[in-house]
Amino acid sequence: MNNSNSINTQYFTITIDIKNDINDDDYLKEGWLKLLENIYGTKTNNFDGYVNKVSFEDKSSLLKLYIDCYIIGNEKLYKLKENNPDNWQNIQNDLIINAIKNYDKFEKSQIINIQVDKKLF
Repeated sequence: MNNSNSINTQYFTITIDIKNDINDDDYLKEGWLKLLENIYGTKTNNFDGYVNKVSFEDKSSLLKLYIDCYIIGNEKLYKLKENNPDNWQNIQNDLIINAIKNYDKFEKSQIINIQVDKKLF
């Protein structure tokens, strides 16, 4: 393992716009633990990403979800970086979006838009 494979943590805010047809606010407050458990397509004992906080904003026909989360560097991330040195971040964003779209919490919801913003500290 080289030095670029040292543990690094990436922080994100994910904004998800969904059609506002949810009548139960508790539905939005719970059940986010496994949202990013399998970003890279290979399940392991550790999650690929973790959710810190979920908040939402009601905008009549649109509901905006804000999810603060983080991804800890692991072998799957390092392999992605190694195999795609020029565009691994774009690929990672697509993988995050796919993980969200496939999350069972959104089965009954119509997702309008997903935006992944990396936080820089």
